[in-house]
Amino acid sequence: MTDAYASALASADVTGDGKNDLIVGARQRRQAFVVAGGSRFTGSRSALDIAVTVVRSALVTNLGWDVSAGDLDFDARADLVVSSFGAQVAAHPPEFTDAGLVFVIYGGTSDLIFANGFE
Repeated sequence: MTDAYASALASADVTGDGKNDLIVGARQRRQAFVVAGGSRFTGSRSALDIAVTVVRSALVTNLGWDVSAGDLDFDARADLVVSSFGAQVAAHPPEFTDAGLVFVIYGGTSDLIFANGFE
């Protein structure tokens, strides 16, 4: 996989197909994406060519700083968690400068695409 710029990795079945997926956080690109488990790609390919789910934002700094997954809503499906360290947001109180953000994307659908979802 080329041009991924991975800063964080996790594995869980976020697409709901019974196979563990690779979750990649790429903070330099301000995004996180999921590569479907069971993919049979060989050779070098662009990360975006094989990504199932893309979460990115030009406005949220360090999006993809860390990624994780777990069943947060107790529906027996893994949910995707993406963090952004040091993001400045108007909703933060003044004493919480560089507090960052955490995004939760509920899993279980194999065709989720969140391009520019947090702008």
